Amino acid sequence: GHVMKAAEHYEAFYQLTVCSAWKDETGHTYNSLACEHLWRIYTLLADKMLENKEHQQAIETLIKALKMAKEGGDMKMEGEAAYCLSLAYNFAGEQQTALSV
Repeated sequence: GHVMKAAEHYEAFYQLTVCSAWKDETGHTYNSLACEHLWRIYTLLADKMLENKEHQQAIETLIKALKMAKEGGDMKMEGEAAYCLSLAYNFAGEQQTALSV
C-alpha cells in the first residue's frame, strides 16, 4: 500500500520536473532525483510481482524502471535496471528477449 502511494507521489513530482532545470543544493536536477526514486520504487514493486509469479506485470514495471534509469542519467542505475529486466524475461521463459535488453 505505502509503496504504491509513494509511486503516485513521485510520479506527480516527476511530471512537475520534466523539462525543468531546477536543481537541489548539491547540483542534482529535481528530474534526475524523481527518476532515481521512481526507479527504486518500480524495482521494489517488480520484485514483489516476481515473488508472486506475476512475470508480465513485473516486466512492464521493470521497463518503466529502465526508462527512469536512462532518463536519470546514472549509468550504474541503468545497468542494474537492465539486469533486473533481463532476469524477469528469463524467469518468464523469454531467454532471447532477456539477451537483447
